Amino acid sequence: MKPLMKVLFLVSIPLCCLPLAAQISVRQGDENVIFYRERGFRGVTMVENEGVRNFSDTPIGNDRLSSVHVPPGFQVTLYRDARFRGESVVLYHSERDLSRTSLGAAQASSAEVQWIGNAPQPITVFSEPGYRGNREDYYETLSNFDGSTIGNDRISSVRVPNGVTVTLYQHAHFRGRSVVLRGDAPNLARTGLGVKEASSMRVDYPGLNLQIKAFAGVTLFDDYGFTGRRETIEVDDPDLRDNRIGNDRIRSIRVPRGLSVTLYEHVHFGGRSETFSSSDDDLGDNRIGLDRVSSLKVFGRALPAQQLEVEERPGVRIYADSKFRGHSDLLYGDVSDLAYTQVGPRRLSSLRVPPGFRVVLYGQPNFRGRSQIVDGDMGDLDGSRLGNDRARSLRIERSNTPVNRYRDRVQRRDRARKRGIVLYARPNFQGDHQTIYEDVANLKRHPFGNDRLFSIKVPHGCRVTLYRDAHFKGRSEVFEANDPVLGDNRIGAGQASSIRVEWLD
Repeated sequence: MKPLMKVLFLVSIPLCCLPLAAQISVRQGDENVIFYRERGFRGVTMVENEGVRNFSDTPIGNDRLSSVHVPPGFQVTLYRDARFRGESVVLYHSERDLSRTSLGAAQASSAEVQWIGNAPQPITVFSEPGYRGNREDYYETLSNFDGSTIGNDRISSVRVPNGVTVTLYQHAHFRGRSVVLRGDAPNLARTGLGVKEASSMRVDYPGLNLQIKAFAGVTLFDDYGFTGRRETIEVDDPDLRDNRIGNDRIRSIRVPRGLSVTLYEHVHFGGRSETFSSSDDDLGDNRIGLDRVSSLKVFGRALPAQQLEVEERPGVRIYADSKFRGHSDLLYGDVSDLAYTQVGPRRLSSLRVPPGFRVVLYGQPNFRGRSQIVDGDMGDLDGSRLGNDRARSLRIERSNTPVNRYRDRVQRRDRARKRGIVLYARPNFQGDHQTIYEDVANLKRHPFGNDRLFSIKVPHGCRVTLYRDAHFKGRSEVFEANDPVLGDNRIGAGQASSIRVEWLD
């Protein structure tokens, strides 16, 4: 399976929730990948920057996809069958009519979406000698030119990028006479195949995924979005307690091509488990959950590392529930109507905004109505200017100045530290309270007292881990936003005996 940033398990959204006329018109500079049911970027629409395991679980529907908007720097792989199986076609640019591709229109059942930074150079075929006439770009093998834009028996010249080998065949499905090209061919009449004779093409394209970083093993991260402390593990590990990454700390995971990994809740491969064959930047919406991995098994063999690495692309992630939970979408650009996302309209409850970005939320579609600016992670929109479950559209703005990004991050961190974490002895932020700024190894020796915590306020830019036992032992749970009722959490109300405090950069 080709690499992807993430495969999202999608839940079915009734088509009644999306009018058939609903669509996002592609505009210059749109940074989201957008799927359309009709040709020409029309019809039922879906924004999806992470991948689709099965289109039958989405508003687009199975075997209905007809056009795709692909922003620069993305690779979109469409598959004929669900779960990334069967015949496929790779897109590096927008395609207004998928019938012009080798897969065809209304044929896709699943899709992988990946940020690669820069697309490889295409193989370009021309209908006339000297690189003139009709033209079409290709990135991979094509079994039959019939039905393509260039057409069957129409090729007269070809441009071949460095390092790529192209074999043209006289007949479809790689039969008949052939010619091997390892460079540009301005006139196929000078080859053994001749002009306007090619019906199929094989491509040996070693640079196809040149930009993709391959890891020697599975990489674990203690924060969302492949950030924070990390550790790469190549073999089974029955106990993460003696590892650098630590026990019950995993929040995102990278799985390279050729590998799969099973994560276990307890040491020695015990308890709840879940298997991943692709990367996942937020374990919170998975069965295994956040901060619960204690052992793992690695299967398969990673493919050889590629020559170049691509910098991780930060984006804004929106969530349907507070505290960064529930259905989520990763967004890189404006969305004129959140009905085209998995979160949906009037369901946005929390969002993660990376440094250097800010998000403008609007109460109406097409960036109208009451608005609110969010310039950092917000775990709960309840009580904000716009309010919870009120956003209908959003704009994403960014500053490209590293100094400004660093300054903003430091200022947010310092503001959070001044506010501190507030502990309350009753739910809903009531009763006796104490403010802390650092770890508390044993609440028995603290003025607040042991087993008295019923609600907690956590400022933006802070991560708090509550433990059932003193000295950071026992059952634990992580909080990055206010929680008015600890009783409905794993840690429970009146159960905390120690607290770990982390101030995030």
